Amino acid sequence: MAKDLTKYDLIFIKENRTIKCLSKTNLPMKVFKYLIENDLLNNTHMKIFSKNTFGRTWKANYGDLLINNPNDEVRYKSFIAKGTTYYASSQWQIDTITKFNDYINKEFRDYIQINASKPINLDDLFSNI
Repeated sequence: MAKDLTKYDLIFIKENRTIKCLSKTNLPMKVFKYLIENDLLNNTHMKIFSKNTFGRTWKANYGDLLINNPNDEVRYKSFIAKGTTYYASSQWQIDTITKFNDYINKEFRDYIQINASKPINLDDLFSNI
């Protein structure tokens, strides 16, 4: 089975800006950081994200977003938001990141949107050479 290299664009609707071509590893961290820094996560959201809600197989007993250090720099990426260190899972398959993206797009549709990046056409890149 080939490795999935799909990239994602993270659109910040109210700020009219986009981060393009984020990997599955970096996307959840950027999403969580934005949601925390903008006070968009309530207790219900934190309970959802503190579990393996989207069915990841790596570290399946751990949540998607943690406050306590999981002591696993390979499968979690740390980030600081509002003075607190958080840990976002960095291990996602295409089916689990799709579930995550669908949830985010529905729950936070007024603030952020996640779309798959359009593939780069290599012919277009080299046509002016």
